[in-house]
Amino acid sequence: NEEIIEKEIVHFIYRYVLLIQTLFGSSGNVLNLIVLLSRKMRSRTNLLFSLMAFADLAFLLIQSIHVLYIHRVIPRGVWWYLDLQLYMTGFTNWFSALSIWCMLYATIERVQVLRNPFRAVSKRQISCRFVSTLLGISAVSLLLTSFHFLPKNSSLYQQVHLSMRNVNALLVVFLPCIISIFLNMLLIHALKKHKFPTQKLASDDQSANRNLISTQSKNERKITFMVVVISTSFIIFNFPG
Repeated sequence: NEEIIEKEIVHFIYRYVLLIQTLFGSSGNVLNLIVLLSRKMRSRTNLLFSLMAFADLAFLLIQSIHVLYIHRVIPRGVWWYLDLQLYMTGFTNWFSALSIWCMLYATIERVQVLRNPFRAVSKRQISCRFVSTLLGISAVSLLLTSFHFLPKNSSLYQQVHLSMRNVNALLVVFLPCIISIFLNMLLIHALKKHKFPTQKLASDDQSANRNLISTQSKNERKITFMVVVISTSFIIFNFPG
């Protein structure tokens, strides 16, 4: 009886919950990309969010193949679906790791704004070094999840599976969660106390730039709040696993 109930729950999740998640998640990420990549919204932080949205969208599009198969839009036993299972698993794990690390990077950059008001991250130009960092994150996250691309019956998979799985769990889930909790506490404290460095500058500055600095402080606060919401959601949904 317990096995039957468990199968029914899994079937319900895959047939309905995953369908709703894929539809709404894909639509939301497409809208995010349209807004974040617009000319007026281009910044370092928004580029990070864009990469996160792209990774999440790619993850959901791969999941949509499973949804179509479950709803028999894709015929049962079709050769390409079975042959691509290995690659779909590998890419979903890669995109998931990429999204998590981009979220962590965005949180770290928000903390930098608190520590150094003259280097407000959301206003800094997108440099070659920043782009190289994003490419490095993409490459390392692919390396950490590369064992998912190996056939399970291969000797190499048997050799690296256990160790790589533990390293993957540590660097992709556990450590990002712990670091995010600590950084989130700093950001939430700043939001509650209203002690943004740029606000302090605005109170001391008597020049014509005071209004500009105050406006920048409000913008930084909004961006920080958005990062806190995203980071908190990540912690809630990933740490229990």
